[in-house]
Amino acid sequence: MKPFRTGAGVVLLILAGIQFIPRAPENKAVAAGSSFAGSFAVPDTLRQLLTAACFDCHSNTTRYPWYSRVQPINRIMAAHIKKGKEKLNFDEIARYGARKQRSKFGGIIHALQDGTMPLWFYSLLHRDLTAAEKTTLIRYFTGLKDIPGRRAGKRSSIKNRLTQPDKKQNRNETI
Repeated sequence: MKPFRTGAGVVLLILAGIQFIPRAPENKAVAAGSSFAGSFAVPDTLRQLLTAACFDCHSNTTRYPWYSRVQPINRIMAAHIKKGKEKLNFDEIARYGARKQRSKFGGIIHALQDGTMPLWFYSLLHRDLTAAEKTTLIRYFTGLKDIPGRRAGKRSSIKNRLTQPDKKQNRNETI
């Protein structure tokens, strides 16, 4: 029994010691007007859904829960969030070219359809998306993805882009 107590004491001492290792959250400042919601005219209900389900790992506005201050959970979460932002960062997508934007939107659609997002352990601690919410997100991103040859950005809205014909098509029709 004595070796168990000694081992447990060492483990507890190590866990207590690593709490003093600081790890600052890695949120970058978001330039005014460059947020995803501002750039793509996201409806409020959809913005709230994206904020709750996606932005914690895929934007520069990560909200860190209380348990993220505890090591080694902090280090694990920081690594997952960093990886998530490298794959997709909603706050940077407006600066991409049209092809890269469509690729990212296609990736979002695929991840929602095959159930790889949100991650299973995120869903354990947070509310999971319902089938209706997934369908809403898939429809929205399909609408963004299917807009041909246009770069989505600050001056365009999803409504305008979906209702106006493509300039290339008009030019070809007049020739």
